[in-house]
Amino acid sequence: MGLGADSRYFLSQGFRVVAVEANRKAIEVAMEVDWVKPMVLSGRLTFLHAAIAPPGEGGVTTTIFALPHRPEQSNAQKWLEEQGGEPEAVRTVECADLIRVFGKPAYMKVDVESSTVHCLESIHLWANGTRKPLLPMEISLELEAASLFTTFHSLLEDLGYTQYKACRQYIYSPAPCEQGEYSSEVPGCGSGPFGEAAVDYLRGPRWADLADLPKDRGWVAEFERGHDWFDLHARLS
Repeated sequence: MGLGADSRYFLSQGFRVVAVEANRKAIEVAMEVDWVKPMVLSGRLTFLHAAIAPPGEGGVTTTIFALPHRPEQSNAQKWLEEQGGEPEAVRTVECADLIRVFGKPAYMKVDVESSTVHCLESIHLWANGTRKPLLPMEISLELEAASLFTTFHSLLEDLGYTQYKACRQYIYSPAPCEQGEYSSEVPGCGSGPFGEAAVDYLRGPRWADLADLPKDRGWVAEFERGHDWFDLHARLS
């Protein structure tokens, strides 16, 4: 969820939003923003204080590390503690459970640092046979490591997704959003549009066949060189 910038965009498009956030402080900061509380009280916005878990590990307690001065940044990996991250106990939830409880999503945005792949694996394990009709019409995944490229493609294809866009992220999250301390001047940045409005790094708003993704390595090469980072959007036919 971060500080709710993406949620604000989704709400402006008329959607009901379920936002999952592991860092309690991020939810507290977001609730102080004037437009947030009315959305929560009206039922259009739901906050779920939880950490995304690998398949079979939902419903327990785990530890995350949160930066006090950047409430929108937290991670389950212990290296963040060396950067000043403070440990915080939080319950876990699987992405498949989110679909079970809240129903079929029009769009699922997954940006959970090292746990993004766990979310996709959870959905893949759960969505067999008759459950596939409950899959999100569109899903986006942040590419946190080039090694995930093949895994993402294999799981998405097996789930029945047929089209994709590789969308740049730096343009939506410039330096003030990624560095320094949180302030009221930069209340959190989003990750850009989705669906037909999402912009592929080569094709603009046009979708490409997911079967061709293994041949499209330009965006992965940019990521590996540190020139940009990307969200991989995929949709069902």
